[in-house]
Amino acid sequence: MLLYVSSSEKKLKEIPSINIHLLDKDKFSFSEDVNHFTELLLDDNNECYPMGSLSKDILNNVTHVIEAWTKTCSTDGATIVQAILERLEAEKRLGNDKVMLTSQMFCMAIDAWAKSGHSLALDRAQSMFQKMESIYNTGSYPLCKPTVVHYNAVLNACGTGSISDAERAESLLHTM
Repeated sequence: MLLYVSSSEKKLKEIPSINIHLLDKDKFSFSEDVNHFTELLLDDNNECYPMGSLSKDILNNVTHVIEAWTKTCSTDGATIVQAILERLEAEKRLGNDKVMLTSQMFCMAIDAWAKSGHSLALDRAQSMFQKMESIYNTGSYPLCKPTVVHYNAVLNACGTGSISDAERAESLLHTM
């Protein structure tokens, strides 16, 4: 159990731990821990996880939470996964050296958009892929190297759309 001191109440409060078994396999419903953690993580005014101060223990849970939201196969899940990645990027920009964005995180984000059913799923998946490529090319994120797995995730998003999406898929194959 992790504790923090609330500056407004001047007392110790418990930081919720994450349930490792994030999804009910039969119903694909979230545990309250996942929802609560996500709300706290994405709330800019939250004292529990202030911007720039995510600890290694908290960051260890982030990949599990991203995975859980990816498995919802929904626009909401994909949007939340993208928001979590943006929060992690902001943490890194603020100098939090504990933050490590990985290709696995980006692959889940691409996959979340591919399975979301959103009309702009391909655009969003491709945008996440391009962001991953871009930050990898800066040299600051060595764990974000695009692989065939990432290309495949974008191609999966192409498979849910129109003829123009098929043309985009062909173009992507040529860049591989």
